[in-house]
Amino acid sequence: MFNDFNSDSRVWVYQSDRLLLPSEVTDINKRINTFTNQWTAHQLMLKAGFEIQYGMFLIFCVDERTAQASGCSIDKLFHQVQQLEKDFNIRLIDRKIAAYKSGDKAIAFNIKDLNMLYSDGIINNDTLMFNNLVSTLDEFNKKWLVSLKESWMSQLISVASK
Repeated sequence: MFNDFNSDSRVWVYQSDRLLLPSEVTDINKRINTFTNQWTAHQLMLKAGFEIQYGMFLIFCVDERTAQASGCSIDKLFHQVQQLEKDFNIRLIDRKIAAYKSGDKAIAFNIKDLNMLYSDGIINNDTLMFNNLVSTLDEFNKKWLVSLKESWMSQLISVASK
């Protein structure tokens, strides 16, 4: 993913609260590819890329060696994501939604249900969690999927559940 981008390129991960339909993936890809091909910061074109993974994660990447993403350009991205939320009736900005990997699928859940999932044995310390807080391509490649015990979410597991 993003093979021609520098490892310190900026990354933003937006997770849907549900699996996107194939037709939605197609439409979102068209819209976002148009956006990234025209995305600028202070009238300079950004070297930007976009990908949807697991039918649930919208991943944006900007190689800032060409031009740096400014506050205004990041606002443009945020507004684009907000528009997708409205048009597709999905939540992408809600940080209370997390996901874990089950086989080759991503399963979304509300973070308030983490302890229940853990105590019910649906997830455990070795379950791969999606760390949507990564901010560079290097972090994305190395730390986007981490075990629960290595993730920031491990702090949310109550002592009684462990």
